[in-house]
Parts: sequence; structure tokens; C-alpha cells
Amino acid sequence: AAEGLCTWVRAMKFYHEASKIVKPKLEALSIAEANLEAANKALGAAEARLESCQARLSELQAMFDTQMAEK
Repeated sequence: AAEGLCTWVRAMKFYHEASKIVKPKLEALSIAEANLEAANKALGAAEARLESCQARLSELQAMFDTQMAEK
């Protein structure tokens, strides 16, 4: 019975030591994932704005080309 208890205590000791290493890394991961999600939202907004600017540029370029062809 004592051998089983000793094995359990050693396993808990190793788990505790590993937990002290892994827990801060998991917390850092969750923070990094939140930052990534915010950055992806900002990227999506910037890409949408770029697309609208590209569309406007295409309109203006077409108007310019039309005007230059009339000259």
C-alpha cells in the first residue's frame, strides 16, 4: 500500500512541476490568440477599405481614359 501511495505522490510532484512551466505558457497563448483575433479584425477592415478605394480608383481611371480618348 505504501508503494502505491509513494508512486501517487511522485506523480503529483511531477505534475505540479510541469504545471508550473505549462500554466504561464497557456496564459501567454490565450493573450496572443486574443491579440491575433484583434489584428485579424483590423486587417479585415483595412482590406475592405482598400477594396472600396480600389473600386473608386478604377472608376476614376475609366473616367480619365474616356476623357483622354475624347481629346
